[in-house]
Amino acid sequence: MATRQKRIGFIGTGAMGLPMMTNLVQAGYRVRAFDADGVRLAAAECAGAERGADVGDVAASSEVVFLSLPDSRAVEEVVLGPGGIAEALDETLGFTLIDTTSSKAATSERVGAALEAKGAKFLEAPVSGGVGGARKGTLAVMVGGDEAVLAENREVLGAVGKSVIRAGALGAANIVKALNNLLSATSQLAVAEAALLAARAGLDLETFARVAEATLGSSDALRRKLVGNMLAREGTSAFRLTLLYKDLAYATELAAKVKVPDLIAGLAREVTADAHQRFGADAVALNIIRALEAWASDEPRVFPEL
Repeated sequence: MATRQKRIGFIGTGAMGLPMMTNLVQAGYRVRAFDADGVRLAAAECAGAERGADVGDVAASSEVVFLSLPDSRAVEEVVLGPGGIAEALDETLGFTLIDTTSSKAATSERVGAALEAKGAKFLEAPVSGGVGGARKGTLAVMVGGDEAVLAENREVLGAVGKSVIRAGALGAANIVKALNNLLSATSQLAVAEAALLAARAGLDLETFARVAEATLGSSDALRRKLVGNMLAREGTSAFRLTLLYKDLAYATELAAKVKVPDLIAGLAREVTADAHQRFGADAVALNIIRALEAWASDEPRVFPEL
């Protein structure tokens, strides 16, 4: 495959970042990567990236830099902190930062303003589809920022995602991402509650699920999470509880800001916090189903171990 001309940087080569970066390499881009974790950085090299010395080195040697970081605090540190991207640019023109982190809208607005002052461009681009989607290059990419900047970078975003949709100005995409995960979590909890009721009432769980799939009760949470991941054991979500809790916290913070009741979001956040305490920070988010079951009673368990 011919090497593409645009020089790409990638900062944060963890569970989501590494496969996204790998797809950029496989699409023919020359990629310079950095991660504070040496093991992750070595994995990026094995996947075909050049090793960056630090954040500033990656920024100074790239036309487009992707971020894939844990949260908004990490984004602000990497971009705005000492030795960060903004400092390394030194008013360099023609530079674009694309942040795939699930972050806060306010963080995107601050980062965008700081980069604009340096003559640089910024897109927030949180993704959905999990590690499996990242590996396959089929992620849904939600973009916040200027339409013209998105047009300039559609091709490179197409290397990591199948669907690239502009949500609006900076901040809009991260709001959509938080609300998307709110819908995902609450859908899973509704399915879990119905399934738990069915099982405790003496129904066969797989029969209940098959019937529900043929009705208006059908949902992605029912098909993929309950039937696929838990009952058929067709893999399990790699999305961690810590990250789900972060997104639900963003959603409830937004609810307080815009004065909307967070009855459902607040309950989902509470169950997720309980699951986090029961199963640990590194447990997968699907454990919210098991946490809901644990709330119900001390009866024999219905849902399998993950």
